[in-house]
Amino acid sequence: MKNVPEWIEDRDEVRTIIDQGRDPEHYGAGGFRGYFATAEEIAPLHESAGLETRLLTGVEPAISADDESYNSLDGERRRIWLDLLEEICDQPSIVGASRHLLYIGRFAG
Repeated sequence: MKNVPEWIEDRDEVRTIIDQGRDPEHYGAGGFRGYFATAEEIAPLHESAGLETRLLTGVEPAISADDESYNSLDGERRRIWLDLLEEICDQPSIVGASRHLLYIGRFAG
């Protein structure tokens, strides 16, 4: 298979990412380090830092697997799709399925 990351074969690493949201502590120097959060964690994480949540939305709702088809649209058809995507982008199931999330908050002070 092309473009499939090899790390999927390291079941311990995969399990750690699923269970803890991050790569294992022993991950080698120079490797990618990241924190992977569920959509439900995003607002409380920011709020614990003193922010008031204004918006949590999916950036590419329902099209992230097929950017090319959407990007090839123009005129009325593109506007209709954009209107639909804007309407559904903040639904919890859509937020969690989006490739990227946008969090907007303000300091609650």
